[in-house]
Amino acid sequence: GGVWDTQSTSVLSTLNAVDFLDGTTGVAVGDSGVILYTFNRGETWNTLTSITNSKLSDIKFYPPMTGIIVGEEGTILRSTTGGLDWTSVTFNPIYKWTSLQFIDKDTVIVVGDSAGLGRMAKSTDAGQTWYVPHIEPFVSFNSIYFVSPRIGYAAGRLGTVIATDDYGTTWRIRRPPLRVDYQSIYFVSDSLGWVVGKNGTIAKTKDGARTWEILASCTDRDLYDVQFNSSNIGWVVGNNGAILKTLDGGSRTIDITPVVPGVATSARLLPNFPNPYYPNIHNPGTYLPFELPEPAYVTIKIYDILGRKIQEIPLGYVSAGVYDNTRGNAYAPLWDGRDLNGNSVPSGVYVYSLVTPKFRHSAKLLLIR
Repeated sequence: GGVWDTQSTSVLSTLNAVDFLDGTTGVAVGDSGVILYTFNRGETWNTLTSITNSKLSDIKFYPPMTGIIVGEEGTILRSTTGGLDWTSVTFNPIYKWTSLQFIDKDTVIVVGDSAGLGRMAKSTDAGQTWYVPHIEPFVSFNSIYFVSPRIGYAAGRLGTVIATDDYGTTWRIRRPPLRVDYQSIYFVSDSLGWVVGKNGTIAKTKDGARTWEILASCTDRDLYDVQFNSSNIGWVVGNNGAILKTLDGGSRTIDITPVVPGVATSARLLPNFPNPYYPNIHNPGTYLPFELPEPAYVTIKIYDILGRKIQEIPLGYVSAGVYDNTRGNAYAPLWDGRDLNGNSVPSGVYVYSLVTPKFRHSAKLLLIR
C-alpha cells in the first residue's frame, strides 16, 4: 500500500464496490446500475450491459464462478459465469441492500434497510432464492462480515453492531460506546475486529464485540471501509481521499465512559421526531420511539386521517427497553413517508399506533412536503 496507481474507466458514475474472482478477473459496481469488468488485473475496465438503473452497493464472488451484486430498490443480481453475465433475482423494491457476505458456496446473507429498519435476506442456494429471517428492529445496516461460517457481525447506523454465532440464525446487540453511523466492520479472528464510521471513528474489540475500545484515528473525516491482513497491519479509507494505515492494530485508545440504558415503566409511544416531518435527502424519515416494559411481538401501524391503513412496520418479537435513539438506549423504528406500495404519501396528519397482543397506543404526526 505504499504506492497507488490511478486506473482509468469510461464511466463518470460513482463506484461503490469492487471484488476479484481471482488474480486477474474483477468486477466493480456503482450508481445508476454501472457494472465494470476487467480480465487483466485492473489494467483496463469494460462496461457491461446493465439490467438495472438502481444504485449498486456491493459485489462478492465465491469461486469458481458465482457472483452476487446487491443494491437499492431490492436489487439482487447473480452471475454463474465469473461476472461476464448477470441475471436479476426478483425481490421487493422497498428493500435497500448495502452489503453482502458468502458464508459458504451456497449460503449468502445480504443486509440493508426497509422503512428505516435494519433488514437481512438469506439464500441457501447460492443466490437463486431468498427469504427474510426475523431480526429485532435494529437501525439500517451498512456492512456485514463473517469470519467463519458460524460467526458473523454486522454494523450500521446510530452505533448498530450485532453478532451471530449460529450461522446467522439469531443475532445479539454488541454496541460500541460511540453512537455514530458505522460504515464497515472487519474481523481477523472470532474475537479480534474493528469497525469504522463517521467523524473518524474507529473502534476495536478483542472479545468478539462484547466490549469495545475507541482508537485515535487522527482524522475527523468520515471513514467508509476497513481491511486487515493480520492482527497488526490494516488500512482504512474514507472521505476526501483519506487512507489510514496501522502497523500495530491501531493500539492508541481514547477513554469513553459507558452509559446505562434506560428502563421502560410502561408500554407507550413517545413523541415522534422530527415533527413536523419534511421528507428530503437530508431527512430520510421520522422516528417513532416507544417504551416496552416486557418482551412482546410489536407492530407499528400508520393510518391516514380517514382511518385507512397506509403502512405497517412489523418489528417482530422485541425485547423490553426504551427505543428512542438516545445514547445507551435501543433504536426507534423510522417511517420514510411511503405507503405499503412504496409510494410517497401526501402532506397531512397521520396516526401511528404501537400494537402488541396486550396493548395499543396511538399518536399523531404531521408530514409536510
